[in-house]
Amino acid sequence: NKKALAKAGLSDTFWALRKGFFLETVNACNINRANYKDFFSDRDYLAAHPLNGRYTTIIDSKLYLPYLLKDFPAHAPHYYYLIERGKFLKLDQSLQDNLNPLMLCKQEGILALKRSSGSLGLGFHVIQWRDGSFHLDNKPVDEHDAEQFIRSLNNYIVSEYIHQHDYSSWINPSSANTVRIVCMRDDDTGLFSVISACHRFGRAGRFVDNLGSAGGGLLSVIDLQSGM
Repeated sequence: NKKALAKAGLSDTFWALRKGFFLETVNACNINRANYKDFFSDRDYLAAHPLNGRYTTIIDSKLYLPYLLKDFPAHAPHYYYLIERGKFLKLDQSLQDNLNPLMLCKQEGILALKRSSGSLGLGFHVIQWRDGSFHLDNKPVDEHDAEQFIRSLNNYIVSEYIHQHDYSSWINPSSANTVRIVCMRDDDTGLFSVISACHRFGRAGRFVDNLGSAGGGLLSVIDLQSGM
């Protein structure tokens, strides 16, 4: 990132790289020479992958989420279809056989399209039916082009679009502004504990709140004691 390099200066840039941090991480977390030891470096983090050993496949694939949360269905998004090379595989067997994602969109009003495996919010799309026409990522599109786009997708999940809380929508209504909680298990005691939490917000007009996505996002650290 040339702008980040120019802003940081060569001295700060080389310092960050020697300590194993990307400039984006240093800037996002306010890391400096006095507190850098309090942070897990990007270099150590990447070297530790896969963090969850053989279970990493379950975590990396979004297809597993409803099954992982089968005892807590209220906390899992409703999955409708898996798109494989333009073909629609029903994940919700209650759907009518002649129903397709566009017809379902007319019924539901809005649907999310996301890669079954991926990160950084890459490839996330929103298809919406409003005012008698389709809108793809907030841009009007005719039905033929909407169908062509959906059939061009591969390894995609069609799911319900989760509407966020009013306060979060007030800050940015276009983006999924998510609360992220880091929870770790102590191997010695078997107990879980929350070690950090943050609230991410997408920038104006963005659909995702990922800091590493194009356009980036905003991060607000949550105090674990007060929840604020």
